[in-house]
Amino acid sequence: MRIVVLDGFTENPGDLSWRPFEKFGEVVVYDRTSYVEAPLIAERLQGADIAVINKTPISKETIDKCPDLKAIAVLATGYNVVDYTYAKEKGIAVMNVPTYGTQIVGQYAVGLLLEICAHYVLINNSRGQLVVEQDLADALNSGKVYAAGLDVVSTEPIRGDNPLLKARNCFITPHISWAAQAARQRIMDITADNIKAFIEGKPVNVVNIGV
Repeated sequence: MRIVVLDGFTENPGDLSWRPFEKFGEVVVYDRTSYVEAPLIAERLQGADIAVINKTPISKETIDKCPDLKAIAVLATGYNVVDYTYAKEKGIAVMNVPTYGTQIVGQYAVGLLLEICAHYVLINNSRGQLVVEQDLADALNSGKVYAAGLDVVSTEPIRGDNPLLKARNCFITPHISWAAQAARQRIMDITADNIKAFIEGKPVNVVNIGV
């Protein structure tokens, strides 16, 4: 079994271990690959049975170039970076980590709330796509919404033309509310359990049901 981690640095900048994955076979870890569609993704997945990702996209085109791929393990709850519908058509299971950081993300939300309350309300540290960013920027600039505390934006890393970068009273942090070491360790442990269950023919946390 060959397991390829495409963007390991996001999950593990060096304070965790990939050892739990090694009992399943050969493990190859790349710190970074690409956050947008790129030929390098498929190149690095050649011969891989399981891809492990966080933000690196796995598209239809990449799947078609990786005939050995049997499963995609996402080191996160969100799995929108994977074409999970097409993966299902190809018999490829896509697994996520549904619960790992409820407490720390909640604590971070309260921290943002306290920062806002010390000065002036909107808090979003769940999914960037929940907010129409131009509308929020307009509301902040007009005073309709007095302040916003955001840990997520619609496209990450944040684009230079994001209107919230120049909006009044907008506090933005770089999607870090989930990243306490204990939470990242839970991601690592649950992902290892996902891979183990898949190899044993009893997959869990499969988001494209029916594979």
